Amino acid sequence: SLPYLPYLTSLSYAAEGLRTLVFATREISPEDYETVDKLMVECQNAINDREAKEQEAFTTVEDRLCCIGATGVEDRLQDGVYETISALKEGGVKLWVLTGDKMETAVNISQSCNHFTSSMKLHFLTARRDGESCRDTLESL
Repeated sequence: SLPYLPYLTSLSYAAEGLRTLVFATREISPEDYETVDKLMVECQNAINDREAKEQEAFTTVEDRLCCIGATGVEDRLQDGVYETISALKEGGVKLWVLTGDKMETAVNISQSCNHFTSSMKLHFLTARRDGESCRDTLESL
């Protein structure tokens, strides 16, 4: 595990519209390598529960990492995103942001590509675990 990760991820990279990239290292013994290699082969061949098996393999590799640093990485938009979103909005198309990012990062990216403007009223539908909760929130808007 990375004991300093909560500190590193709390840095202001997201506020600047950057992704946080953490660097860590670990020496892997031949036995550990064999274990992880076997797990990865099982993941590649899995028909069921592939994601769970991959997570197990990744956790095995990421255990006992030593954090050596962190930095912010610019996550540039693809060419034409700003213009495309502007054209869609002008055409009356309603756009939603669905993301696994931190909310702050998603908002910064949405502002940079003209999806959100300072005059818009934003509604956040976050941490909903079921359809009923989402529906209730949307109906209340």
